Amino acid sequence: MTVYSGDLSRASQEQWLKLYYFARTAFSAVWVAAAFIVGQNSWVIAAVLLVAYPAWDALANFVDASRSGGLGQNRTQTINVVVSVATTLAVVSALELSMNWVLGVFGVWAILSGLLQLGTAIRRWQSYGAQWAMILSGGQSALAGTFFIVQARMPMPPSITNVAGYAAVGALYFLVSAVWLSVSQLRRKAA
Repeated sequence: MTVYSGDLSRASQEQWLKLYYFARTAFSAVWVAAAFIVGQNSWVIAAVLLVAYPAWDALANFVDASRSGGLGQNRTQTINVVVSVATTLAVVSALELSMNWVLGVFGVWAILSGLLQLGTAIRRWQSYGAQWAMILSGGQSALAGTFFIVQARMPMPPSITNVAGYAAVGALYFLVSAVWLSVSQLRRKAA
């Protein structure tokens, strides 16, 4: 069997996506555990975690876009980097006001980043397949963002656990995508 450079490039990119999805899963799982174990009991740790989450998303999207052809070819991720950096700064400001404001900021971010993730997944579908979980994740993120905004308006102050549930579902979607890509690679090798 002859392997063409395009096949190597595709295989290399699939390998990168699999690694990227596993890394996103691992970060989110650790973040969720920290939120539930210590973030509920320490305002300082909760604040650090709440700032770190969108900052990590900005970094992850930047690295993935850079590794996947550059920022110019990955406009949805480039915009997502900007949105996530702005969200990180907005969370820092909102922490000085109230947790309701923080949840409202997360709501707007979840909507925007979810729609951008949806766009990235649709673009990648043609080249790599295995993007259905990322499409669902993007749509679910936008819906969760709307729910966050509604919750942020309630008189009962929310906590980090509101965001942790959202992050846990996101981790599951990244895990499903990584496993799906792995299974697809194994099937192609077996055929």
